[in-house]
Amino acid sequence: MTNSLAILFAIPVNKEEFDQVVARTPRSDYLTGMLLSASPEQIWASDYQSISRAALALISTAHKLGVAVYQRATLHDFSVATSNFSTIILFTHWRGAIVRPTDFLVGFPAVNAQMSRSPALQHVRIVVSEIAAVVTALNAEIESLNSLNVLPKSLADAGRRTKSIGQTLCRDLIDESLLGMIVPGNRVEFFDGLYTPAQVEAALSAGFSGQIDFALCNSAALATFIDLRRHNAVRHLHWPTVIDPRPQLIKVEKTLNLMNEYGGDYAKTRLFVEESE
Repeated sequence: MTNSLAILFAIPVNKEEFDQVVARTPRSDYLTGMLLSASPEQIWASDYQSISRAALALISTAHKLGVAVYQRATLHDFSVATSNFSTIILFTHWRGAIVRPTDFLVGFPAVNAQMSRSPALQHVRIVVSEIAAVVTALNAEIESLNSLNVLPKSLADAGRRTKSIGQTLCRDLIDESLLGMIVPGNRVEFFDGLYTPAQVEAALSAGFSGQIDFALCNSAALATFIDLRRHNAVRHLHWPTVIDPRPQLIKVEKTLNLMNEYGGDYAKTRLFVEESE
């Protein structure tokens, strides 16, 4: 039944919300990468307007079918929704494992000195004395999964089996080693800010045993964390790669329309739509 569903939009769905996210301090991590190469007006006209159209079409369909909609969704909204609905569709942003130059809060000398003292990073070689070289070296480290060697074997093996999990663990090791020197990765961005997977799991209603569509990039790590904490009690859909929000929005709308016409389970219908594309 579609009235047991709730859709949470932690990303902007219209121009007003887009402008709000652009203007706030600190700026949304979701839009930061886009705005490095173009102005907000250019991003809206060339790319985000089409995302907005797909989001607004989904919202219109959801309202017609009795599906609850949370715009400007916060972590608290996620907690409330999981207390009241059995199926949650969460559109949000995952600040992932990749290191960016803007992540660093201090200069090269301090970072290099700290890396030389870190068991997880002391083997990393920096070829040029500048932050750009540190970024390149750390991203190569994340890609290679070499830092997993310092973890217990069972955890390291899990990271090697699933690359997205391994890269998440490697970024966690970098953040721990450079604590206070780098903006942490591996965060979920709601409309009110960035949260750790542990904070997201803690906000999930204690009695929730339904299903969640984690409609965000590289959501395998978050899904795995929740599986471990909730002993696989939560059914979920997750996506191990970077995803374009517009196709996701369109596919969720198709899923709701199919459920309204034929009934059925959300996850099974959503996977049918995915496989039919």
